[in-house]
Amino acid sequence: PLMASVTMERSGTMLVGTDMAAVAATLEPFELFSLGLNCATGPEDMESHIRYLSQQWPGRISCMPNQGLPEMVGGQTVYPMAPDQFAAHMRLFVERYGVSVVGGCCGSSPDHIRALVRALRDVTPAARRVET
Repeated sequence: PLMASVTMERSGTMLVGTDMAAVAATLEPFELFSLGLNCATGPEDMESHIRYLSQQWPGRISCMPNQGLPEMVGGQTVYPMAPDQFAAHMRLFVERYGVSVVGGCCGSSPDHIRALVRALRDVTPAARRVET
């Protein structure tokens, strides 16, 4: 299985300026296990892109965000999102937008993943109807 995952900046595009619509159109002809987002931002900055995919992408959607935007604290990189906050965002993505492949990227700890597992126990991804 081939998963495709892109990183969207806070500007709303990839570093090269590509938006999510162009990503989906480019990858549409390929047989992918999933298409989704990872890295660069936390889940709150990914919601509009996840919503777009839920309406436009016919296949599985993945989401593996950072634990918020990194901050420098005492010379150390810190990701501010608490495990339960992360898990709540991801549950919303699964229940509202039909995301079916989840995980975490930068700043994710075993506590974040444990919270994610607890939050998604017995949760089924929302049914989606792609607009054509």
